[in-house]
Amino acid sequence: MTESKIIQIMPAPGWGAVFNADEGEQYVEPLVGWALVQDEPAGTRIVGLVASDKVDIADTLPDFGGYAHLDNLMFNDLDFDDDLDDDDEDGFDDGPPPPPMPRPSRKTRLN
Repeated sequence: MTESKIIQIMPAPGWGAVFNADEGEQYVEPLVGWALVQDEPAGTRIVGLVASDKVDIADTLPDFGGYAHLDNLMFNDLDFDDDLDDDDEDGFDDGPPPPPMPRPSRKTRLN
């Protein structure tokens, strides 16, 4: 295994590393950051960092399958029900929105 030198670290909000599990299943570990690393023979590259008992470069771990933005994974393979917004199903009547709250008076008394 080659030694990687981390040059810079930056946040990776919303990103995860995809790993292949048994029987074709996959799971995602959230990234704790992106790192600009320099190593031989790949040169300089950007990699994801994952943490468990220590921080590792994701693509050096077994069964690494790639990177994915978590927003893209949230709704994959979900069947949306078009009737979810019907009032009859949840028993609640949304009704009109409440009136706006009155503004507090700006007059103040100094004494």
